[in-house]
Amino acid sequence: MVGKSHPSFYHWLTEIRKEQRDTDVMMRELQMGRRIKAPRRAKYDAVNKRLQAAAAEYDEYKEERRILDFLSRCGQNFTL
Repeated sequence: MVGKSHPSFYHWLTEIRKEQRDTDVMMRELQMGRRIKAPRRAKYDAVNKRLQAAAAEYDEYKEERRILDFLSRCGQNFTL
């Protein structure tokens, strides 16, 4: 939450207030019937787009008997 190893008391208090404000807003939105969803990180959106593009071309890979190329293309989006 704070993002520092040894924050000053003032910094810690400021971060706690921000967190409380965000929580209050979320609670009001839930009471109004809205669903709360955590925002996706940009890198996950990019990976998702690349995988969807590869999946859209799956039939082409299959017809050309290049399944290993397809799997390699998909695998490039993951790290261990």
